[in-house]
Amino acid sequence: MPFASVSAISKTPALTLSDVTDHCISILTAPPMARLSEGFVVPPWVSTYRDKIIPPDEERLYVVDDVLNPARDRVVTMLDKVPSSYVVKIFQIGSPDGQLLLVAVPNDLLLDPHNKYPFSLPFLIHLHPTPQDTPSNHRRLFPSLYKGVPDNDIPTFFKDLSGFPFTWDFLFFQFLMNIMPVNEASSSKPTLVGLPAQLKKADQPFVLVIPMVKSFQTGIDKLNSATILEQCLLGIQLAVFSERITVPDGVLPEVEWVSFSAFSIGNEVLDRFVQSNIRDTSIFAQKIREYILFDPPPNNPSNRSNIVLHLARLLDKLSKHVMLYGEDPWYFGPLLGLISRRRISFNLMVEKLFSESALPKIFLAFLPGSVFGTEVKTIVADDPHAVFPSLFMKDAIKRTWLQFTAVGAQKYPDYPATVKWINSLPSP
Repeated sequence: MPFASVSAISKTPALTLSDVTDHCISILTAPPMARLSEGFVVPPWVSTYRDKIIPPDEERLYVVDDVLNPARDRVVTMLDKVPSSYVVKIFQIGSPDGQLLLVAVPNDLLLDPHNKYPFSLPFLIHLHPTPQDTPSNHRRLFPSLYKGVPDNDIPTFFKDLSGFPFTWDFLFFQFLMNIMPVNEASSSKPTLVGLPAQLKKADQPFVLVIPMVKSFQTGIDKLNSATILEQCLLGIQLAVFSERITVPDGVLPEVEWVSFSAFSIGNEVLDRFVQSNIRDTSIFAQKIREYILFDPPPNNPSNRSNIVLHLARLLDKLSKHVMLYGEDPWYFGPLLGLISRRRISFNLMVEKLFSESALPKIFLAFLPGSVFGTEVKTIVADDPHAVFPSLFMKDAIKRTWLQFTAVGAQKYPDYPATVKWINSLPSP
């Protein structure tokens, strides 16, 4: 194997990962009868998953670049095509019942096959809502499918845990729906864009990582340790470089950039990660650079997350970037406090978007129901909460602190620390 199984300087070991893509495809292409009776249709491209690039070059739905149309103070959508970009695989950590990760690697991320010191992969880790959050949204996600059906007769997501983690429910709803959301067969609404297409549209070639979340209690399991998370990301780098780059003595670079995004109650899973690693001085303090928060559980005092409160406390101490897209003003309070202490004038209810060069650590997008006009609700969903990541991931990634440098049709990440660690390597 041309690449070492430890990182270049710190000698952190790469976690051993198994490619289980084919096994997961065989499960996804044969949904259980309970799911077939609900009307779920597995797209035909799943059977050729390994050879498919996500997304296909077809027309998809996006939100315009300004998030809110300043003239009308409304979310406005657009249809556009993007060229094929991401290759998707599913990896497993350790034992046969170990955690699964979906990893989507962009083809337009430059991986120089002649460079023994390749750039570290830029990671975006997305945390899906836990299963407990999903049943109440079932009718809202598929309104026409369950029109006239009593609540007690609506089956819930993630009901079957037999054979976990290789269960159809988890593979479909946590992985497949995030990379290529599938409309219900009876719906006439356009297909929403999955997360890889959002990243491609933003023209920022992050490597997307989605850990499977079994329950609220277990969260992201072993990856709840920042130390294990770093080893896992090194394992992903090892797998990608070993497949795509051939050099005599390839050096496995240090992890240099991690952005987190979380949706709905997934924000509380992220908060538990933050609280578990608050005293970490390596990956947590230095390498996790951004937090993108998509609509933490709104308007329910008994179900709110403290993620914004805890991140606000970190902003005074660490160089972090926080982007909050939400509909519940309660979550904006801690960040509004930081803004006011800087003597910056901002009225959340009037301006709704906060982006100031005087305080670049914070971006706010207050998106109450009133900003989703009837045209958006008709196209997207009666309850936009369910599709916040698909609506706003492109906007968030366009605002990332990480810069990319173009080389022809590809790009490489311009890390501030890259030259420093390469110069620290021993001479060949």
